[in-house]
Amino acid sequence: MQKKQLEWPHIDNRDYACVQVKRDIVVPPNNPFFDVLPTDTVAYYEVHWLATNGFHDGNRTMLFTFAGGVGEGTEYSGGVRQAIRRMLNATVSRPSDVMFYEGRTPAYRSMLRTSKFCIAPYGHGWGIRVVQAIEHGCIPLVIQDSVYQAFEDFLPYEDFSVRMPLADVPNMIELLRQYDEAELVRLRQGMARYFRAFIWDRQYGGRAYEWTLSALQRRVDAAQARHFTGREAGAEAAVSRRALLRGSGGGGEDEGGSGGEWVDER
Repeated sequence: MQKKQLEWPHIDNRDYACVQVKRDIVVPPNNPFFDVLPTDTVAYYEVHWLATNGFHDGNRTMLFTFAGGVGEGTEYSGGVRQAIRRMLNATVSRPSDVMFYEGRTPAYRSMLRTSKFCIAPYGHGWGIRVVQAIEHGCIPLVIQDSVYQAFEDFLPYEDFSVRMPLADVPNMIELLRQYDEAELVRLRQGMARYFRAFIWDRQYGGRAYEWTLSALQRRVDAAQARHFTGREAGAEAAVSRRALLRGSGGGGEDEGGSGGEWVDER
């Protein structure tokens, strides 16, 4: 969360709240829920559906889904969950391809696997929904005003997610229906390219550690750039991404990847 004059309990800094983006590095949270661990994420992206079906997935018949706590007030999720509930409650006939479930459900993994979009609000200033959506091949619908995302300074979120401000929630169903199959394919291709950046566990193909090292290296480069000329931050970001993606080899350790070794091409 980066917002001036944020009046939340336990947030003492009124200049930028939780994150100072020129100093801090935001990394993805680790998914701690055993019922939705990314046990077959690599297979999904690189072996089964997306790799062999042109990034089409006929199993995703739901427009969007959500399951979890809703809460009250504007502190929890910035009011996003409550706004979606109000919008759906005001809908005369809720579409059959929209599911909004309050609380936990054993069908959560199935919801993630059968939805085109998965709502990704934050909870108390951050959230794990983006990670869970990407781990299960569901395009994250990020509704997190003023929240800085993991590796956002050099990870192209527009390639694998949809950003929506809270103000657009009343029209979100109509807005999401505007994404045709070609656009869904493009976003799934982006998820297939960057999903490893959101997974920490090696056994599930994770490379979040390497992406964190790259983010730290960029901080060093930025500090050096103040003293030496001829070093472009944008070029550094592109080189870092290429090194990370080439390090994964487009697959896991058994597919010619580096086995977790970060390679700097400079």
